[in-house]
Amino acid sequence: MEVKILNVISERDSKNCIVDFATQFGSGRAEWFGSPPHLLYSYGVEFSIEEELVWGDSIIQVEKEQYAIDYQDEFIILRGRLESIDADGNADIRIGHSILMIVTVGSPPAQDALVQIRSKKPVLYPHDEYGLMPLDSSYQQSWTPQLESVFSSTTYKEFLERYGRIRLEYSRLYNLHLQYEPQERRDSPESKQMDLLKDQSNQMLQEYIRRLPVHFVAQCPYCNSPILQPVDSFSLIGFYPLINISDFYHSSEAWTANLPPPRQCCRHAIVATLSVNLNGLIPDDLPTWALNRKWGKLHSAPRVMVWPLIARQTSAVIHALPIGRLDDPEPIHRYTAYFVTYFANGTTNLYTEDMWVPTDVERPATEGVLYDPDLAKWVRAGRLFWLDPNDPTRLIRDPAESFPYTNIQPQGWYEIVEKGQINGPHAYYKTWQGDAPLHDESLPQTIE
Repeated sequence: MEVKILNVISERDSKNCIVDFATQFGSGRAEWFGSPPHLLYSYGVEFSIEEELVWGDSIIQVEKEQYAIDYQDEFIILRGRLESIDADGNADIRIGHSILMIVTVGSPPAQDALVQIRSKKPVLYPHDEYGLMPLDSSYQQSWTPQLESVFSSTTYKEFLERYGRIRLEYSRLYNLHLQYEPQERRDSPESKQMDLLKDQSNQMLQEYIRRLPVHFVAQCPYCNSPILQPVDSFSLIGFYPLINISDFYHSSEAWTANLPPPRQCCRHAIVATLSVNLNGLIPDDLPTWALNRKWGKLHSAPRVMVWPLIARQTSAVIHALPIGRLDDPEPIHRYTAYFVTYFANGTTNLYTEDMWVPTDVERPATEGVLYDPDLAKWVRAGRLFWLDPNDPTRLIRDPAESFPYTNIQPQGWYEIVEKGQINGPHAYYKTWQGDAPLHDESLPQTIE
């Protein structure tokens, strides 16, 4: 059963605490087994009644067909259906999708009867210690300020530790899960726990995105709208394959998602690409759980994606942001992330059949198209602009001589592998060898 923690009360004479909680069937109070939970987080728990229940006294048959949980006069009140009972009085009570196992004495009613429990000894046993942020609107006023607060260096590291424990526990359960015969795996206890951990992981990722700082990543050259996006500037975790915050820059649909933190885009934006320069460092600051799989392809330096810049009235804006390391007490500029955001004006021919390069789901392609490492060429052609490194609200178009990224030396693509070692860099197989067309020109026959 899932419960939301509404209040936590310390008990002087007990290592456990008392919690007020809410469920979809009502609210109550119970002892919490283990470390105190986080206020306003949600947890999957097992309900237990730590006493024998007497039929006709502390457990009775009722007529009302409604699952319920309530707290009255220091008693927890639970109403459910008698699912089964054996000769020793061990009974299963169904409350919604959850089963409460109890011990009873006396003469029970027939199986499938509706029953009500009244007890002073309820205990909640959390499935694990990883709390969830509630994501529904019922407690929105309480939890929204906490969710929208930006990570500090400390809270960010605490979050990664919590997320890492979930990933490691999931891996452990998965290995146990594989020991069953294929036809038995679906109903294995490990499978149910894995589903719970998967839900927790997904909700934690939503919390992660909400708490990232928002940065200028571009400014539209056509309507001057600032492009604002959440960016993980604390470490390289944002590029971990199961998180990959870079996905938010691969389609304008994600840019305009109606979720905090605030994002801002404009109708001219098409797509964006990312590069990450490690600046000669080995990313061995990453946690062990993040290095148990090979990462996706990363690029060492910014490059211009030739399409869509060979269409008429298209352009791009480049901006750099510092990325820190986890082993620094406070964020320091260790790695550098480069954002290249692409725009198309209303008079462009980009969307014609001769020019458009979509993916299988009709989104702009960022793979399988040619790139050009010669950035200065596109600056001179009036296609590539940049944000002022000292004032990211200011878009700069020229002169080409003041372009701050001219001397960046591309080293190819690489992958982060076991223990933070680097596979690469690898040279690009094919790059653009042609000219950069001027802003009002296009090259429709050159797309491959």
